[in-house]
Amino acid sequence: MKIRPIVKLIIILLIFAAGYGVYWFADKKGMIDKILPKGKTEAVTKEAKQAIDKGVPHLVVAINTWGGYAPGLYYNNGLAGSTNSRFYTEQNIIVEFKLMEEFKSMRDSWKADQVHIMGLATVDSLPPEIESINEYKPKVPIQVDWSRGGDVVVGARGINTPRDIIGKKVAFALGTPSHSLLLTWLQAGNVSYSDIQPKTTDSGIQAAQMFKTGNADVAVVWSPDDQDCIKAIPGSKVIFDTRKATHVIADVFVVKDAYLQKNREAVKAFIKGWLIAVAEINTNKQAKEEAARIMVRSFNGVDINLARLMISNARLSTYGDNLQFFGLAPGGVKAEEVYVKMARLFASVNLSSPNIPSWRSIVDTSLLAELNLVGPGHEAEGTIKFAPPTETDVKAPAFAEKPVTVNFAFNSDRLTDDGKIDIDTYFSNTAKEFGNTRVRIEGNTDSIGSRSYNKKLSHVRARAVASYLSIKYGFDPNKFVIVGNGSDNPVPGCEDNATDACRAKNRRTDFFLLR
Repeated sequence: MKIRPIVKLIIILLIFAAGYGVYWFADKKGMIDKILPKGKTEAVTKEAKQAIDKGVPHLVVAINTWGGYAPGLYYNNGLAGSTNSRFYTEQNIIVEFKLMEEFKSMRDSWKADQVHIMGLATVDSLPPEIESINEYKPKVPIQVDWSRGGDVVVGARGINTPRDIIGKKVAFALGTPSHSLLLTWLQAGNVSYSDIQPKTTDSGIQAAQMFKTGNADVAVVWSPDDQDCIKAIPGSKVIFDTRKATHVIADVFVVKDAYLQKNREAVKAFIKGWLIAVAEINTNKQAKEEAARIMVRSFNGVDINLARLMISNARLSTYGDNLQFFGLAPGGVKAEEVYVKMARLFASVNLSSPNIPSWRSIVDTSLLAELNLVGPGHEAEGTIKFAPPTETDVKAPAFAEKPVTVNFAFNSDRLTDDGKIDIDTYFSNTAKEFGNTRVRIEGNTDSIGSRSYNKKLSHVRARAVASYLSIKYGFDPNKFVIVGNGSDNPVPGCEDNATDACRAKNRRTDFFLLR
């Protein structure tokens, strides 16, 4: 039967309408992610191109598959530069996100000005990289997040502390946040890098594969690969992660100084929109769910449950967090502290120069300082609160031990200036880095004096150390579990307290990071 042209047209229109109806219904029911192809989108829509042609600023931002970038995708309604984006409707800019998983490709694109703002950068891992990009005068204008579970150390049966990995094969991505986490963990447990057998890789995915195939005893991996590792190796487990080490890995964006100076208002609008999105996701469950749904649409291989997990594996940094991080407000862990410490640790393993650029030379806080964001969701995270310690905490196993000699005057529980310096130098940073971790402080004495008196004295001294940390650094006092061992726990080889040297070693304060 021959169909007339007008009938054909009607049929085509009906098919199109039916298709659009399915699309609309699926979108309303939250099923659009099953229809749209994941990770594939037009770079800039036709309407956005027209806006750009009329002079609307166009920012190209490189990101990778990581939950910390949820705010940008949420505010932009996906990867594409579009007029259906709050960056356009509220900030008058077009933002195009480029998904780039390879570190080198992202850096090459940024160097060639194909990307204006790049992610896949953390303050802790900048020291090994900074000299290779310093000729481009990089600037860090905003913190994106703190990793809070996205980076994980898994270990085979019997491995529980840094001392357990002495002589063991450890897989990790060289010069990356994974490496930062490993170095921090080793330092917390007083274990030298030379004590392990490093098995370096290019990514956390490769490190996980080495562990799953039995070619490594320990691996620093990316969540959720840790669960695959545990399933593959019987008896293995998560030893340590950034839920405990809350202030080690800090994601940031990096922009060239020349681009920033030429496009200050556009970059400031981008930062403002990003921080508005952070506030909404952090305070509104519906906004968080919408962000997860857009991540599914934008990232290949990510379903809705994984998207939710990815967002929860990061502390999305608020405006208040940023002010603290960059030293514009009191409190919090400072970016410069992270950068300086990791520069020292990476230099100790010959991955960065002792003469890298100063933090102040690679940061630009002027845009944050010009913003004035107030209201729910813009405040800083604040002090992490703990329940009062229990008897269980007194005997709880630790994942790291850090002996520090804290000096007291004879028969006194008052901290000396030297004792305060020792705490500041050897433990305060560890306490800040492990913000979500309870710390047991154990006081110890030599054998001079009665056992009961030494028990009491060591307990009061440990309490003095905890009070100093709480007052100076703002820790919740319940973070600390106080134990007085008296003379019952001498260091190995000095059990008899026979010499002045041994007695001095036994007059110590030990710090335990509890599981």
